[in-house]
Amino acid sequence: MAETTVRIDGWPVAVGTALAFATLKKAFDTAFPGITLHVYSGYRSYDDQAKIFLDRYVPQTVGTGPYGDVRWWNGIRYVRTSGEGTVAQPGTSNHGNGRALDIRDSGSGAGVTTAGNARSNWIRANAARYGFDPAGYGFGEPWHIELAAHLDPWAGGSDNIPASSDADTIPEEDDMGTIDNEHQVKQLKQAADSAKQAVETANTVKNAVGRIETEELPKIRKIAEAALDAANKTKVAAGHASKANKRIEAKLDKLLTAEGVDVASLNALFDSGE
Repeated sequence: MAETTVRIDGWPVAVGTALAFATLKKAFDTAFPGITLHVYSGYRSYDDQAKIFLDRYVPQTVGTGPYGDVRWWNGIRYVRTSGEGTVAQPGTSNHGNGRALDIRDSGSGAGVTTAGNARSNWIRANAARYGFDPAGYGFGEPWHIELAAHLDPWAGGSDNIPASSDADTIPEEDDMGTIDNEHQVKQLKQAADSAKQAVETANTVKNAVGRIETEELPKIRKIAEAALDAANKTKVAAGHASKANKRIEAKLDKLLTAEGVDVASLNALFDSGE
């Protein structure tokens, strides 16, 4: 599946995860009139994750640091020195595979970023209905949610919209910072079509490579082996011809000498072209 992202609140989000988030956002915004749900971190590349990790963790061979958070990465022991929260080692984060989102809301107070209030409790109780696991509650980050395991973060189209939801649009910022659902839906459909075409192209290439490996390469190998065999036989034949020619020359020299012919002078004459 091609890895296609769209931008929500300025952040790159895997297209399938974005579809599911649209359903969650619509339900949240309905449940809390005047307050809107937003993304403040989505898909991260390996380099992005590494930068965040190194901003919060430092190498340290002993001790657990001020937060008791010790991690190993590339054979080096790190401890967290930042109060901004935990970060998975690069290559292990669900932000890196497109499944994870960090969310916030526009209301007063901490809202969904802190456990125990009405808005964060709503996310915890209802996230699963809209295709998300409120996984952050397991490690002290209520704002961290992850796409449910049965959904594909990179799949566009209606198949990736949770069946329990009634949302049908995707939010996106326009140039004025407002939501343009119709434009986002169009963008997602285009992204889904592009992903589908990329998969079809990849399958075509895969089939072609498979056919070449199973059908054409054996033929080419046989032709090459035959050519090599012919070359070897030609080389052997040339060697035999050279030896025979030398034997004939030696015999002819012997016969001419017996007839009193100066063979050396005769050869010199031929060599001079006279």
